[in-house]
Amino acid sequence: MKPRVVVMTGGSQNIGLAIGQRFLEAGAVVIAADISAPADERMEFVRTDITRESDVEALMEGVVRSYGHLDV
Repeated sequence: MKPRVVVMTGGSQNIGLAIGQRFLEAGAVVIAADISAPADERMEFVRTDITRESDVEALMEGVVRSYGHLDV
């Protein structure tokens, strides 16, 4: 079975980091889309400024290219 693929915007700290870690514990692949890298190295980091449409498009294209799907 393929793992669930989760994109967390703001996943590098505080609530976003905690939520991302819960997804990791459940066996998901977690992509932290933020302007700074998360403290948890188990998360894949994609530098993303969500105020820039081109950054968000590149993030989504990269996720689909790498994993073939996005669940959350």
